[in-house]
This record gives sequence, structure tokens and C-alpha cells, in this order.
Amino acid sequence: MLILSAIQNINGYGPRVGYRLNTAKGMIFLDRCDTLAESTVHQAYRDFHFELSVIAVHPNNSPDPATSALNYGSKLFGSYIGSDSFITHALI
Repeated sequence: MLILSAIQNINGYGPRVGYRLNTAKGMIFLDRCDTLAESTVHQAYRDFHFELSVIAVHPNNSPDPATSALNYGSKLFGSYIGSDSFITHALI
């Protein structure tokens, strides 16, 4: 996975120049997975010490997709991003 390789490089080379990822901030939106094995990819991010609160599992891979869709999003530079349900709920 490209993102995991980038994180590995940042963690490897970043501290040399004073840069460290803050694994408790931001959001990681996981894409829809076709299999249960693929949907456990969040463990790879946990291996890099990302907090569970910043890893958003795609609603289709959740036991309760409707409720999960309401939480699958964030605000980025003043705009809402994420599922249609999240954006609609955030705007009303």
C-alpha cells in the first residue's frame, strides 16, 4: 500500500529533520473492502501507532452501515468531506 510506505518513510527519515507524525490527529478514511481480510487493514495503521479514533472504517464494512455513514467524515479546510450522510447531517 502506497500510503503505508509513505508513512514508513516519514517515520524513518522525518526525525532526522525534526519531523514526526502526530498519530492522534487528523483522519484516515479507509476505502470499501470486498473481503473481511481486506477490511482489517486498519491494523496496519495501528502498527504505526495511529489512534483508533482517527481511523474511519468505510460504512459498507461496518456491522451498522447507516449509523457508520453518519460518522464517516470530517471537516477539512472549512469543507465537509466524507459520506453523503455525514455531509448532509453536518450541514443541517
